[in-house]
Amino acid sequence: RVELKEKDSNLAYALATMSKTKINPVTSSSVPLESLKSTGKYRFHNAGNFKIAEKSFFWLNTPFSIRADLTRFYDTSGVNNDVEIQFSAKITEEKNVRWLSVDRVILLRK
Repeated sequence: RVELKEKDSNLAYALATMSKTKINPVTSSSVPLESLKSTGKYRFHNAGNFKIAEKSFFWLNTPFSIRADLTRFYDTSGVNNDVEIQFSAKITEEKNVRWLSVDRVILLRK
């Protein structure tokens, strides 16, 4: 779980690949934090369709402190690397501090 800043109004996420020397962003987007607050329970959000590479990562929250390593899902044949990514997240508040929790990232092969 990660503490959210007072000014945060969106949950940012990004898909990136990595080489030995740098991170190569593929795409990024966000969802309104208000959509996570409605029940205080985990809710699934669709991050979109992507093509994963040999070393791919899915990051959540600026400065992208929650990370899912997608490397093990890479198909070396190159045939099954088109995926839809969904994540389950919620926001809780304790003593005037907002916390983001993510319990799973799901890849659906296309």
